Amino acid sequence: KSHEGRPIKVEGNREHPDSNGATDTFTQASILNLYDPDRAIRFTKDGETTSRESALNFLGDLAQKAQASRGDGLAFLMERGVSPSRDRMQNLLREKLPNAKWHYYEPVDFDIHRQAASAVFGRSVTPYVRLDQANVIVSLDCDFIGSEDNTHVKIRQFAKGRRTEKPSDSMNRLYSIEGLLTLTGANADHRLRVPTSAVLSVAARLASEILRQTGKSDLLPDLQGLAAGFQGNEEWITACASDLLESNNLGRSVVLAGYRQPQAVHIIAAAINAALGNLGKTVVFHETPEPPKTTISELA
Repeated sequence: KSHEGRPIKVEGNREHPDSNGATDTFTQASILNLYDPDRAIRFTKDGETTSRESALNFLGDLAQKAQASRGDGLAFLMERGVSPSRDRMQNLLREKLPNAKWHYYEPVDFDIHRQAASAVFGRSVTPYVRLDQANVIVSLDCDFIGSEDNTHVKIRQFAKGRRTEKPSDSMNRLYSIEGLLTLTGANADHRLRVPTSAVLSVAARLASEILRQTGKSDLLPDLQGLAAGFQGNEEWITACASDLLESNNLGRSVVLAGYRQPQAVHIIAAAINAALGNLGKTVVFHETPEPPKTTISELA
């Protein structure tokens, strides 16, 4: 939506089955970049204002030197993206400047989901959850209603499982394990507050209970060492595991790990979902191109 030629709101494709045209908070906030007072409105060099002509001359000289050296000593710093147009421009630059380096940085990086799933399955895949198909949802410090990626999709799916049309309809149940109170924790039916650093041991304790009862302890043979540090509410863990193991919830539950948690927590969540028969039902995996491995830490 625009007002006098100025964009004020952005939405997605109304025909997309997931979003129905909705967008997440990050996308909505991106429109503010156009009106950010810190947005570059002048040319600077070494912190000092310079003229447009000087800036363009500098870029022209830089382009000539880069072409002469085939990009040697030149580096590009970018965010990750899936734009075909950007890929096309990058490929054109790579042809002209094959020695140039490309570095990527994300201030909030959700790639841990793909990294963990890829480590488990041996190929680059990204998990996709179907919360509307789940009777029981367990969040391991995963604020899918608030700060995770694609919240607009997850909120819609979660709300669908909360809607009842007849007295006989049942709602989904949400268990939340977290340190700070999040929007997801505020909406949880059962919330367990633990230090954020303790989520790993809580997840390991929950997994050991479920894998033991399903006879699939071989999925994570080293689990006992991680669970040994658990010093929490044993009753809460037992009740949560019992709910997940109910016969009508097998294949109709999902365990989610948040992007702030280490890869070990994500792997534990994947093992629980596998033991409960959720893979291919409430959790599916999409093939994802391997992202560039160069990061800002390598830019020197």
